Amino acid sequence: MKQDELARAIDLLLSADVFIFKPVCWKRAAVLHRYLSRKGVPTRIVFGVRNEAGGKVTGHAWLEANGQPILESAPPEYVVTYGFPSNERFDPRSQSTKIRYIAS
Repeated sequence: MKQDELARAIDLLLSADVFIFKPVCWKRAAVLHRYLSRKGVPTRIVFGVRNEAGGKVTGHAWLEANGQPILESAPPEYVVTYGFPSNERFDPRSQSTKIRYIAS
């Protein structure tokens, strides 16, 4: 099975909303990251937040490969808060800490 077929098959399985299993983005990202890394596909789990109408804050997690979102129906439009694995260190006191915006 090719790597992209494996990723899509796992994604399809994880998207099932049956019985007690509910699709959750961070679980999906973590499981896909693990399986793809075992097949030699380097990915990064990205976590982000955004403001919605009425002051509500929502979050999302997704995978990136080569700096691009994968297995997303549309590019995520969130303020990136964390990525795993990461070689960057966050220092809230630092003015040079960069927050990357993902936009279409």
